[in-house]
Amino acid sequence: MSEAEKTALFNQIYRDNKELIFRLCRGFLGKGQEAEDLFQEIFLKVWNNLESFRGQSKVSTWIYRIGTNTALLYTKRKSRRQSVEATLGKEAIGRAEVPFSEKEQQEQRNRQLNELLQLISSLSEMDRIVITMMLEGFSYKEIAEVSGLTVSHVGVRISRIKKHLRKKIKVS
Repeated sequence: MSEAEKTALFNQIYRDNKELIFRLCRGFLGKGQEAEDLFQEIFLKVWNNLESFRGQSKVSTWIYRIGTNTALLYTKRKSRRQSVEATLGKEAIGRAEVPFSEKEQQEQRNRQLNELLQLISSLSEMDRIVITMMLEGFSYKEIAEVSGLTVSHVGVRISRIKKHLRKKIKVS
């Protein structure tokens, strides 16, 4: 694959999947600079591995797999870093809020979405992967491919996650 072909393919993949991956990042890290850093790290890995894509799954599934693996590593590194900082007696680094430009008529919807994303970010890693993929419209089979769960277990897990989220929304 020539450099021009790789660039054109990457640009198309980026256009088709940027919103999907950004929502994944926000699901893991909430709203802020860290989510944007993770987003860039994921697409850097997509670029570096583009030529190794074998086409055995949909491109969006392949990218989501890269995204979830990168997000899991990122959150692990973040957790270790915070643990070291706490041990050394330093304050944990706070998230820098990035202004989210929204149309006024969507403010209520965006507040609800942010509340849902906050609740999703508090789930276990596997539950975050499963529920964000479900919300993105991935099939149970695709979710199973990415998560390593069986298709039937994906259905059970989604049902439990929804029940848990409904409870949390009623409480808040």
